[in-house]
Parts: sequence; C-alpha cells; structure tokens
Amino acid sequence: MITATQAFGQKARPHLRIFHSDVATASSFTEKIATFVTNGLVFVTNGLVFVMNGLVFVMNGLVFVMNGLVFVMNAAVFTKNGLTDTMTSKADTATS
Repeated sequence: MITATQAFGQKARPHLRIFHSDVATASSFTEKIATFVTNGLVFVTNGLVFVMNGLVFVMNGLVFVMNGLVFVMNAAVFTKNGLTDTMTSKADTATS
C-alpha cells in the first residue's frame, strides 16, 4: 500500500492514505476524480433544488395572499350587490 508519506514525501496521518491498492493505477485515480466531480455536481444540483423549493414556497405564499385579496374583493362585491338589491327592493316597494 502506498501512503501519502511515500507518495508525497511529507509526514501524513495514517488514515490519509490516498491509494488503496499496492499498484497505483490510473483508473483508480481517474475513478476518484470522477467520483469527486460527480459528488460536486450532485451538491450543486441539490443546492439548486433547495433554491427552487424556496422560490416555490415564496410563490405559494404570494398565491395565498392573492387568494385572500380575491376573497376580500368578492366580499366587497357581495356586500355592494346586497345593498343595491336592498335599495332597489325598497324603491320598488315605495313606488308600488
């Protein structure tokens, strides 16, 4: 097994072994690089998903507020129509 000390000529901790086989093949190093890059891409993708979920949360909040405004406007229209109908019926009663 080749340790970091043997590979780089510096003092290293025993658990920092960079190669796990007796022969340091290019494929294992390439696989480690590919795994590192893949993990980085997964990390970035998860970050983007997190941001998108935040945006969806904010949009849902805006939709909730808009629904509240629509509810209030409908109540105002309902009240206005009710008052108009009441005034009209009183006017009809007075004229008949």
